[in-house]
Amino acid sequence: MRTLLKIALVVALLVVVIAVGFTYYINSGQYRGMLERAVADSTGYELTIAGEVDLNLFPSLGMTLNDVRLTNPAVRQELLSTSRVLLRLDVRALLGRRLLIEELQARNFHVNYYVNADGSSNWNPPAGSGRAPTEAETSTGANTGASGPVALSFDRIDIQNTSIDYQDLAQGVRYQIDNFNLVSLDTNLAGRPFDINIDFDFENNGMSEPVPIALRSNVLVDLNNGTLNFNNVQASITPLLLQGEVSVVNFDRDMQFSGNLRAEPFDVRGLLETLALVPAVDGPPQSRESSAPLLSFATEFSGNETEATVPSFNLRLDEADINGTGSVRIATALAPTNISYNLMGGDLDLTPFMSTGDEEAQPANADAGDSIAIPVDALSAFNLLGSTSLSSLTLGDMRFDNINVFTNLEDRVLDIEVTPISTFDGSLEGALRLDARVEPPALEADFSIAGFNLGEFAPRVSRFNNFAGDLNMEATHSARGTTVSELLQTLTGSTTFSVDNSSIDITLIKQVFTAIAALSPSGGSIQQWPDVIRFSDLGGFVTLEEGLQVNQNIKLRMDNFDITGSGGLDLAAGSFDYDLLFTVLGESYTQTIPIDERYHDVSWPVQCTAAFDAPVNQYCRPDFSQVRDIFAQLGTQAARNRLDEVVTDQVPDDLQDAARGLLRNILN
Repeated sequence: MRTLLKIALVVALLVVVIAVGFTYYINSGQYRGMLERAVADSTGYELTIAGEVDLNLFPSLGMTLNDVRLTNPAVRQELLSTSRVLLRLDVRALLGRRLLIEELQARNFHVNYYVNADGSSNWNPPAGSGRAPTEAETSTGANTGASGPVALSFDRIDIQNTSIDYQDLAQGVRYQIDNFNLVSLDTNLAGRPFDINIDFDFENNGMSEPVPIALRSNVLVDLNNGTLNFNNVQASITPLLLQGEVSVVNFDRDMQFSGNLRAEPFDVRGLLETLALVPAVDGPPQSRESSAPLLSFATEFSGNETEATVPSFNLRLDEADINGTGSVRIATALAPTNISYNLMGGDLDLTPFMSTGDEEAQPANADAGDSIAIPVDALSAFNLLGSTSLSSLTLGDMRFDNINVFTNLEDRVLDIEVTPISTFDGSLEGALRLDARVEPPALEADFSIAGFNLGEFAPRVSRFNNFAGDLNMEATHSARGTTVSELLQTLTGSTTFSVDNSSIDITLIKQVFTAIAALSPSGGSIQQWPDVIRFSDLGGFVTLEEGLQVNQNIKLRMDNFDITGSGGLDLAAGSFDYDLLFTVLGESYTQTIPIDERYHDVSWPVQCTAAFDAPVNQYCRPDFSQVRDIFAQLGTQAARNRLDEVVTDQVPDDLQDAARGLLRNILN
C-alpha cells in the first residue's frame, strides 16, 4: 500500500509541477528546466524531458510533453517513461488563479519495478531526498477551491497502453502487465468521490497466455485527513467477480483499515483454467456449467500498522460450508510475523478437481520434481498456529471422515499433526516435523494405519486388485536436505505391518515356483496351488538406510511362506530392482502352501527387476543359474541320504565308517 501511494504521489507531483510551471513559466525552455529541478529537489528522482514541450492555445489551452523519463540516481535505473503526456486546462479557473486540469492523457507509459535479492527496490528514493508534497502543501489553504493557485483536480484522466514490469529476485517471481488502461472522471485528492476504471492483461512466468483483469471502483482520497476509501469495488477475472469495500484512515500516521470482500457463486475450475493452474477441459458449455463446482465466499477484515484480523470468513463449495477466522501480527525487531487461523467445515467433495481419464496425460519430469526446493527460508519468516477441521473429504470414490489437522511453526520448527481419520473401515494418523535450526534441515515423520480394509481399497490399484484383509502399519522415517531429491536420498527408517483376515492373490508366486519346478528332476505340483489363499499369519517389515534406491531390506511372512531380500526403487527411471529369497518353511509352521518335504526350508533366489508400468507377470523371475546349483546340491544330498541308509542296513557295523568315507569321496 505504501509503495503504491509513493508512486501515486510521485506521479501526482509531476502533474502539479507541470501545472505550476505552465502557469508561471509559459516559455517552454524555462518550464523544462524548472520542472526537472523541482522533481529532483522534491523526490530525489531525475526527470528528463527528452522531447519537445509543445504549447497549445487552440482549440483549448494545454501542453504536450514528449519523451518523458523518470530515473533513480541511486540505482541508475529507469523507473518510468512515456512517449507523450497531454494536459488540457480550464481557462476560466486559471484566470481565477485556480488550476483545473480538464484532461490528462498519457500514452505508452512503461513502469519498471524491481526488488533485488536483498529486498531493496529500484523505487527506494536516494538518501536525503525530498518527499512528494501533500495537497495541503501545494495549496495556500485547506480549501482547495479557495484562493490557492493550485488545486489538484482532473475532469478526466485517460491513460492508455501502459505496461508494468515487476520482478522480485528475493521471491523468484516476475509479473508482466500489458495493455493497462485507466479512465477516471473528476479525479481529486480533496475528499470528493470519483470513479475509476482499470483493465489490463496480467501474466506471470508460469502462464502461457495473459489473463484479462478489470477493476472498477468509486474512490475517495482526502490527503488532508489521511483518508482513502474504495467503495463498490468490482474486480473481474473470468469467471470470478469480486466485490467489496475497503477503507483506510490516517494512512500517513497510525494507519487503520477495514473492509469486506465477497464473490457470488462462480465456476472455480473455470477460474483455475483461466489462471493456467489446471488444464482446460473441452466440452459443450451446457455440460460444463451443469457439472462445474460452484464456489462463493465472503470475508471481513480490519487492522492497523501492526496487526490484521479476519473475524469472519465464509466459503461455500457446492453444498459444503467452510467457516474460519484468522489474524496476522506484523513482525517487529524482537519477533517475526505471527499468523493464526482456524477453519471448520462440513462435507467437502473435491472430486471435480481431480484429473479425469479424458484429459491428455502430460509426461512426468522426475528430475524437475526431485529438484523442488523445501521452503526453508519461509520457516524463519513467520510463526504459524492453526487448525483445520472437516466432517469429511471425498476424492472420487474415496471418503475420509473426521479430519483434524493441527499446524504449529515456531522458531524454525514446523510441526503438523493429523489425528485419526476414519477411512476404509479403519483409521490413519500421523505427525511430521521439519527442523530448520540444523543444517541441513531435518525431517521426521511418523505414520500409522489401523484396520484399513484392503479389500475395499485394492480395486483402486488395478495391478493388485485381489488383496483383502485388515492392514495395520507403523512407519517411522527421517531425512535431511533442502530439496525433495536430497530428502529421498537420505530417507532412513522402518515400516512394520500385518494383515488380519487376509486373502491374497499368489499368482506371481505360483509363476515363479512353476519356473523353478521346470528345472526339478521330479517336476512339481505347483499348478495345484489355488490362485487366492487365506493366510492366518501375514506380516513383515521394510527398512531403509540412506535412500530409496539401495539398501532396502524387506521381509514378508505368510504362514509357511517367507520372502526376504534387499534392493531399491529408482523413481527417476520408474523401476525397481530387488534380490529376494523365496522360502517354503517346514512343519513347525502352518502348511498353507503345500510342497514336497524335500523342498522345505530351501531358499530360492529370485530377481525382481522391472519398470513400474510393466505387466505384473514380468515383475519377478528365478535366478536359473543358482536354481540349477540348488537342485544339484539337493540331488547330491538325497543320494548321500539314500546311500547312508543302505550302508546302515546292509554293511557290517565295523565296516560302515569306511564305506561311508569311500562313498563320500566318490560323491565329492
